[in-house]
Amino acid sequence: MDAMTRNLTPVRIERDVMSHGEWIGKVIIEADPSYEVTEVWEDSMGLLSLVGVFFIAVNMLVYWAVGRALKPLGSVMQALTKIEQGHLDARLPPFELKELSGISDKFNGMAQTLQVSISNNHRLSQQLIYLQEEERKSLA
Repeated sequence: MDAMTRNLTPVRIERDVMSHGEWIGKVIIEADPSYEVTEVWEDSMGLLSLVGVFFIAVNMLVYWAVGRALKPLGSVMQALTKIEQGHLDARLPPFELKELSGISDKFNGMAQTLQVSISNNHRLSQQLIYLQEEERKSLA
């Protein structure tokens, strides 16, 4: 800042003041541009500080909002992990958000269908083994 203000030279204007042809005195006007530059610099720094505080506040608000919006996805991941591990009784709770509630309904329907299908396959496999055993006994 000092380098900028050093290159600015003050302006001095002197005028004689006359009244009824008689010299009364002098009016001296001095303008120092460095004061204006300093004032603009201070205003700019104040505005920049305000913008910085606003930027930080907005980012904190966005971080909080996104964290809150994505919080239910933790239970979705837990339910998917349980299904992956073979725990077919895993279900999602109903969510307040309409889109997530739809996902919850579809997931729970899919898990129920998968559980019934695997149960039917197990029952059919057991029935097939029983029939094979019965066929072997009747052939023997």
